[in-house]
Amino acid sequence: MLSLSRRFATPSVFSSCVVAVLGLTLLAHVRAQAIDQTGGVNLQRCDVLGTAGGGKCGTYNVFENRSAKTGRKIGLNIVLVPALSATPAPGPVFWLEGGPGGSATEAAGLVSQKYLRDLRNDHDLVFIDERGTGKSNPLKCDDVGETPANLDAYFGKLFPPNLVRTCREKLEKTAALKLYTTPIAMDDLDDVRSALGYKQINLAGVSYGTLAAQVYIRKYPDRVRSGLPHGHRRDSNYPFLLRGPHKTRWNFSLRTALPISRAVTLFRI
Repeated sequence: MLSLSRRFATPSVFSSCVVAVLGLTLLAHVRAQAIDQTGGVNLQRCDVLGTAGGGKCGTYNVFENRSAKTGRKIGLNIVLVPALSATPAPGPVFWLEGGPGGSATEAAGLVSQKYLRDLRNDHDLVFIDERGTGKSNPLKCDDVGETPANLDAYFGKLFPPNLVRTCREKLEKTAALKLYTTPIAMDDLDDVRSALGYKQINLAGVSYGTLAAQVYIRKYPDRVRSGLPHGHRRDSNYPFLLRGPHKTRWNFSLRTALPISRAVTLFRI
């Protein structure tokens, strides 16, 4: 997943009275303190910039080649911002960042303070850098026409083939690029869900994150309690049905929706 911020940024504005999600990012400054064992993930207490009470940070290792279950491993970077309530409501909120290529953990501070602030009262907030992003074996190009110093490329053709080819040759030395896909990343996410001990989760996503949510719902419908998309990206391969708090249904698919019995509730939490 290549980080292509300049040409794929999605501007978003939400009302303060609505649970909001946004594709902006804010660095989560991590300072290790006491160790806390949560499920199968060894988390350390850490500071999340501007967030009261801080968070818990750590990594969870998965095989790059999940099918082979051997070879290179990826340490998935995780930031968990605990609920403020001593008795949290069922299911955490998992944030799916936009891009593709955005870092979910870098968005933890802003999202926790602003856009999911009210939900944090009763829900854990979980941020995971998908494989290839953030600190989870990031796939970064030196330049694919995004550097203003090279004006010809900057104002030229999108994704110049020669620069993309150079980037690919570089990244192939440290990663099997065919294994950095959204479906595989969602399998990683479900591993983290299980390791953290959550039976069901709520999904919040923006832009590309809404597409990733569709993929996860399609693969693991029984593990999703609710979902909130913003800046929705539609993909006919992954139909997405949401049911609102007043039983109003929104079908964001171009084709057939998910079976109603597997529909997700729009943050009825």
